[in-house]
Amino acid sequence: MNVFEKIREYRNNSKSIRELNKKKSVLKAHQEMIEILAYRIGSMEQNATKPDSAYLLIKEEILDIHNTLSILARDIRANYLQSFNTVEEYKLKHFNEGQLLDNILKVKTSLEEETINLFCCVNDKLVNPMINLMYSIRQYNSDRINLYVLSTSLSEETQERIHKMGDKINIKTNIKLCELPDLYIGEAYWSLDMYLRVLAFEYLPKELDKILYLDADVQAFDDIAPIYEMDISNHVLSARKEPWRESFDKMMNSIKDNNFDHEYFSSGLMLFNLKKMRELWSKEKVFETIKSLKLYFPDQDTLNKLCSKDEILDMPDRYNFYDLWLMVKYQDILKKAPIILHYVSGGKPWNAENPNYEQSFFFKSAKLSGIQEYIDKGKKFGFI
Repeated sequence: MNVFEKIREYRNNSKSIRELNKKKSVLKAHQEMIEILAYRIGSMEQNATKPDSAYLLIKEEILDIHNTLSILARDIRANYLQSFNTVEEYKLKHFNEGQLLDNILKVKTSLEEETINLFCCVNDKLVNPMINLMYSIRQYNSDRINLYVLSTSLSEETQERIHKMGDKINIKTNIKLCELPDLYIGEAYWSLDMYLRVLAFEYLPKELDKILYLDADVQAFDDIAPIYEMDISNHVLSARKEPWRESFDKMMNSIKDNNFDHEYFSSGLMLFNLKKMRELWSKEKVFETIKSLKLYFPDQDTLNKLCSKDEILDMPDRYNFYDLWLMVKYQDILKKAPIILHYVSGGKPWNAENPNYEQSFFFKSAKLSGIQEYIDKGKKFGFI
């Protein structure tokens, strides 16, 4: 039986396999299949770059193998992840430090045409959480990824670190330094950079029609493609409703004072229709809006005011799942199946005063992404 017959056999029997209670037997089956696929991938990697007559066939075979591995990964997550603290820990135990999946990501990335465009707005204090975010995204995404970093100020050392991490994990990084006038900032731990997400249509390349914005204080827990593939052709943006909009006094005051015509949304993760933004907005309109508002959450208030009700597509909560002070338990996170975990408010996982830090997903990911040494040195991180 060749490898593809084994794949078909596995697919035909995957439902019954998942229903088995004998986890050891299922794990053995998974590992056996992974070994078969790993051998096949290894024999294809170099050939896949040769423009010979077998190229298209090899391309189809690699993508077929990747799809099967995606099914396997979901099965493994459902059946076994409960016994491990992170997906990375599972890989370290069963995948020889994840080299198999890394190889597959590399091969598939070189073949597929689809690109996911992302952007973050950071300063030097926020580069470490953002690097951790980059690492977490690559663990679950095999697509080509372009990351645009907008900032009012980034040191050369910080820019070099961003590019080095991008090269290491095969994410194309683009950094643009932007100038902004003096604008209201509010809290001391916020920075002028937060407004760059509002002006993304102005500073990002004009050929981009759609892009996903992420705060640096988020971490990927699954493939982000479902978020990026949302249809916003008839909307300006997609974002989740702010869950604290009816219980947080400061947020209630913003809603009351600024008279928004829709349910207040979060600006921490948004999918932008840049084409529509360029048609409807201008820098002058953004600045006028900022001046007209009583600002409590400056960038978020501004975006909520710029958008009318019919221009916003509601985003499922699990696409931007909130974790306050690392209080969400591991099993609860699995049940909610978040794509992005958002460390909101004052309980950033990298803050030394957070008592839950060493039990957090962020802590384990930080060691793998290489930012733990900066935490150990007491480098102060920013706040979003």
